[in-house]
Amino acid sequence: MAKLYALPCDTIPALNETSFPLFQADCQDNGLVLAMDSRQQITKPETQTAQGIIRNLNSFHQLITLDAIHCQKTTVQNIIDGNNDYLITVKKNQKTLRKTLHDLAITTPPLSQYIEYDKSRGRRIQRTISVFSLPENIKSAWLNSQRFIQVQRIGTRKSKPVDQTVYYLSSRQSNAKTFAAKIRGHAPN
Repeated sequence: MAKLYALPCDTIPALNETSFPLFQADCQDNGLVLAMDSRQQITKPETQTAQGIIRNLNSFHQLITLDAIHCQKTTVQNIIDGNNDYLITVKKNQKTLRKTLHDLAITTPPLSQYIEYDKSRGRRIQRTISVFSLPENIKSAWLNSQRFIQVQRIGTRKSKPVDQTVYYLSSRQSNAKTFAAKIRGHAPN
């Protein structure tokens, strides 16, 4: 089964020496480009471009991973309407949702947990991935949401300290090791 993600890629020089953002959906399994769209009209928000890609994907029961900018209920609706699942980073400015997830993570035992170490490219990072059930109020607010994932990164990157916690919402009921692979696989090669 292909695992999908939509994200902004680096800008690509146009023929007239200007540049424009390119957005694409790739298969995590084999790197094939499944869909792409350029946002040549800067007035069109990034989220609308990604939502257009999601609406036009001919895939079913795929996992679409998205950055925090796409943690919007309209995007989630488009994913579910296409019979797909999501794994979306919770935005930092979604303070109430983040605080709720943080409080749940410190008061509730995780359903599963996975620890991995990264000692590449100047990093010495320990990642702890924990998966939790969602309470009904969040499940009803975020269509088909089943789990939230907490990723804690602690260590150093290029000799600078790292202490970061990121939260994700997902419509899948996977374990921590599976979510860890999907989160790592989201980044472009």
